[in-house]
Amino acid sequence: MARVMMILFAHCLACLGALASGVFLLVGLDVLKGAAEPEALAIAVGPMVLLGSLLLAGVQFIPVCLIVLLAEWRSLRGLRYYLVSGLVLGLVSSLGGIEYGKASGEDLLGVVALIYALSGLVWGVIYWRMAGRTAGAWRDALPPAK
Repeated sequence: MARVMMILFAHCLACLGALASGVFLLVGLDVLKGAAEPEALAIAVGPMVLLGSLLLAGVQFIPVCLIVLLAEWRSLRGLRYYLVSGLVLGLVSSLGGIEYGKASGEDLLGVVALIYALSGLVWGVIYWRMAGRTAGAWRDALPPAK
């Protein structure tokens, strides 16, 4: 049960880190384009990251469960697996952002995909650091079958 709680906690913190990196990239782009004031955006970033990370953790829960189950089943502990998984997760998640960009008339396809991909990589590193390095370790601790 402790392993499951650690996995859920690591996923929530990884989503928080991924969303924070994505929001800071978007805010930085808006500030660089002169579309927003840095002071006004600083006020909005905190609630956006906290509430958005909860939403992201809920939306990506099923795909992340599949990633974690595969890692636990096959004892995949390498950073490369979590980076590729996070990248794919970010790019699949970017489909919603791309559709939003098309609906609002902005041509940000590459930027949105890049931000989501980088956020996915951040998710992969944070999750690997917290729980992925010991994936499948519970199987090593089981007593031998008689």
